[in-house]
Amino acid sequence: MLGMSMAAILFALGTNFGTVGTNATASVTLTITNSGLVDLIISGSGLIGSDYFTVSNMPARVTPASGSNFTVFYMPKAMSAHSLLLNITNNSTNTPYTLLFSGTGVKPGEIGL
Repeated sequence: MLGMSMAAILFALGTNFGTVGTNATASVTLTITNSGLVDLIISGSGLIGSDYFTVSNMPARVTPASGSNFTVFYMPKAMSAHSLLLNITNNSTNTPYTLLFSGTGVKPGEIGL
């Protein structure tokens, strides 16, 4: 079974990086937990949306009663709003798990309201 840490659940409900200066980077690290009795196999992760988001260290396997971290980076190159859907395909009954990320690129040093 795919489980997410409490931090991941909060981010999954609406992860917004807020305003980030162009050519700057913001990141969030999330944890995939396995509360099942067999290995959780991550067979793929799909990114749908802006090219300004990347995912690093997506695990291929999470053993029972353990967790594994991955990181989502937001690096806007344009001053506008951006979004990403991350689909995590796995061998549980809860597949795929979908997370939504968003952010707004702004002029460096500018704070968006």
